[in-house]
Amino acid sequence: MFMEPMLMTQRDDAFDDPDYLFEPLIDGQRLQLSFIGSRARLFTRHGNEVTKQYPELLNVPLKLPADVVLDGEVAYLDPASSEFQFDRLIDRYQLKKQPRIRDAVKETPLRFFVFDILYYEGTDMRSRPLRERKRLLEEVLLPNSRYGCLPYIEGEGRRMYEVARQLKLEGIACKRADSLYSPGKSEDWHKVLNYKTEQAAVLGWRKHRPGLLVGFATGQRAVVEAGWDEPLRRKLETSDVQLGEDHDFVYVKPGSTASLKFISRRRDGRLVGGEVIELNLTASHTGSRKKRSISALNGASV
Repeated sequence: MFMEPMLMTQRDDAFDDPDYLFEPLIDGQRLQLSFIGSRARLFTRHGNEVTKQYPELLNVPLKLPADVVLDGEVAYLDPASSEFQFDRLIDRYQLKKQPRIRDAVKETPLRFFVFDILYYEGTDMRSRPLRERKRLLEEVLLPNSRYGCLPYIEGEGRRMYEVARQLKLEGIACKRADSLYSPGKSEDWHKVLNYKTEQAAVLGWRKHRPGLLVGFATGQRAVVEAGWDEPLRRKLETSDVQLGEDHDFVYVKPGSTASLKFISRRRDGRLVGGEVIELNLTASHTGSRKKRSISALNGASV
């Protein structure tokens, strides 16, 4: 049994409100567990079944036998850094062969952070207030090394956001305590993201659609689309920074930097929620433009 998930809208700032419950945002994969007739099935937020990928979650720790549908986030928590690692989770998700999946369960054990119960013993719980669903979830689920109820606090969103910031989490979820569970985006559920900022070297810009090519001290490169608008592009085009181009990118001389904000960085350098905040050109990058086609920079394409 799959039920279309309720989704959050985004807002900029954390807030306090006695009518809201506040949860940490986990850097994982939205997951729905259907446990009907003693058979466990797992679905992504889009309804794709992933039961075979996560066998360690099929033994559902209920205090008493029951038919349930649970909503939450599956994630990998690195024991060394105590940080969630989304890339390791995706490695697990992409495995198809059962022997490799069995090995991965030992090497990369996952945990399901449950934050809602949608169905219980023949009753559709989506028409009940969130606070009531939370109480039922705590009565039904017996936390263990694979399952846990996602913690929350009432009223104090700013305090929860500060905890999320200190733990380097994605941010917080803000949910009306009396909200019913309705499919799709809802103004009753919000997310406030925990953005990080960083300076990156400007390498160039994408030619055929918006995107600033940047490089990091780690040697990784990424294309940032959000915030890269025409005024910033014209600022580069009218300065003496152009070095050359290939089919995909126009490249620039070393020295310019960009201020970026993002939620997290993936293993390949890709930024989650990446946005250009400011463009900083070196003082010498003024005057006439010079452009030539160079094939030697093809390796800079991403």
